[in-house]
Amino acid sequence: ALWSLGDLAPNDVQLFATLARLIALRGDPDDKARKAEILRAATAALNADPESPEGWIMSGLAHNSSGNPQLALPYLLRARDLEPRNPMLLAVLADTYDDLERPDEAARYAEQAIEAAKASSPIDVTALAYAHVVQGNVLSRTSGAEAIRAYEEAWRVVQSDPTAPRGYIAQWIAGYYLNRADSDRAIRIL
Repeated sequence: ALWSLGDLAPNDVQLFATLARLIALRGDPDDKARKAEILRAATAALNADPESPEGWIMSGLAHNSSGNPQLALPYLLRARDLEPRNPMLLAVLADTYDDLERPDEAARYAEQAIEAAKASSPIDVTALAYAHVVQGNVLSRTSGAEAIRAYEEAWRVVQSDPTAPRGYIAQWIAGYYLNRADSDRAIRIL
């Protein structure tokens, strides 16, 4: 349905960026068709307005979600040239650096994304929740307890916006609880 809206508004970067976010943060992360759809939406956003950071951010998100963080980085660095305090940019940079095994940079960008998302008006709930998930991923290398607090904060944040993607957050939290043999809490999340 959203693709048909794109036919009516081919230069609406926000429409295609929103579509890319929705596809990227929902569904099976290993689904090849889903990965192609994220890239298609991101490319449409970039083509709609190459001077907007949104298309560059979504292209970075698409490549990182497809397992190509090295390919994502140039897109994200271009977006940073255009709008360095964009909360979603900072969250995707954090995730990309985490996937590149650069946890110090990932942690720094996740913290910056959290601050920027909270400072935006209105609060960018999707970017804020995503940044908390990335923060949890980084923290999971050293402290499971701190990681679950970050995931739970992402879950708390996403509850404030019924349109924000949340399945990927539930998946992280439920997986953590199942690994700790706490199936009751995992079931409550799912």
